[in-house]
Amino acid sequence: MALYEGRSTAYEALVDIAKHCIHAVYKAPQVTARLELKTAIITNEELHPVMEVLSTLAGAEFVMEMDYLTYKDAAAMGQQPVVVAIGADVTYSELGWDCGACGFQTCSEFNRYSKENKGLGLLGTGPSCNWKMLDLGIACDWACAAAWQYNIENRVEFTVGAVINLLEYLDGCSCVLALPLGPLTDLWYYNRPMFTRRFNYEQWLSQMRNVAPVAFQGFSGGQHPMIKGAGAWWQKAPEMVKVEGDPQMMQEKLDLQGRLMQQVMEKRQVVAQMKEKSRA
Repeated sequence: MALYEGRSTAYEALVDIAKHCIHAVYKAPQVTARLELKTAIITNEELHPVMEVLSTLAGAEFVMEMDYLTYKDAAAMGQQPVVVAIGADVTYSELGWDCGACGFQTCSEFNRYSKENKGLGLLGTGPSCNWKMLDLGIACDWACAAAWQYNIENRVEFTVGAVINLLEYLDGCSCVLALPLGPLTDLWYYNRPMFTRRFNYEQWLSQMRNVAPVAFQGFSGGQHPMIKGAGAWWQKAPEMVKVEGDPQMMQEKLDLQGRLMQQVMEKRQVVAQMKEKSRA
């Protein structure tokens, strides 16, 4: 017989639950029956390269900052998330359905273009077969459902998945999504308590106006829609929505890309060593 402290013992069991999530990934039904899914479980120091790259992105992209601080605060509690990485190569179609959803009239045209032209988008390299992306999403849904069966806090993230993909934790994937499990609390990835502590109401409202401006926008039929600001916006001079370029922002993004790729190349070597060690 033994006496186990509840919270720490439950946290240790997250790796076992991650394995059950992967069971669900490979059990999930597919529309195409052709998608080759790849998975990995990332824990402890193996997650450090992801956190380092996220910290670089956090200074420039608000959504990256949100997820970086969410993971960082969980680690400070002694409950760093256990991450299930789920990925696939969706840049090729052998379906022959010629549905046109990818933007090309035939699968053959899509394949010819994709073979020579791949670009880095929000989720990963593209273009992508929409049917295979649908199957990847279904697999992630099943993984989330498996975690829910165990009452484990989780949320699918393209941000962390994109970093995992950049660092090549999974081989041969054009798109990777991340499913963090834990910490042992409720609504960690939805309530975001770290931001409640960091921002007051006015600061948070200002952030949300930048993130989702359409939610603050007035009637647009006059072609000069007003946008509601923080505080008593109706007592202030009206602010209008305007579409224009932002050279400074674009230059900052280019500078970030340069720093990011240098860091990614360095961290890929670390990840490669981790993978080699795990195979030994």
